[in-house]
Amino acid sequence: LLKREFGTRIIAVTSRGSELARRFGFTESFEGEVEGYDSYHVPENLDLSLVDEVYQVSRNEALEWASRLAEKGVLGGMSTGAHYLASLYAKRRYGGVVVTVAADHILFHPQLLRAI
Repeated sequence: LLKREFGTRIIAVTSRGSELARRFGFTESFEGEVEGYDSYHVPENLDLSLVDEVYQVSRNEALEWASRLAEKGVLGGMSTGAHYLASLYAKRRYGGVVVTVAADHILFHPQLLRAI
């Protein structure tokens, strides 16, 4: 994608205050893990040179957006809520087409089901 599409940006999404956020210069304190993210480590297979920027999402924001998506029939978990919110930020900032991944399912998160 980076080689073929001018203007493609790779945006990582992580828990507010995570280790990944700190690697990109953020200084906020850790606010609680977004289910599906490892907030304490940066995966060895993540090539940080490909990441243009990082968006931080709090646990509460991820839960709120997962709940909103569930009301619309998208039964993703907390990381899907975080990705969707980050997509809204990216769309507002850059316009154009935004692509994200919904790689989890609400059924794996009983606490999220209770919160909806």
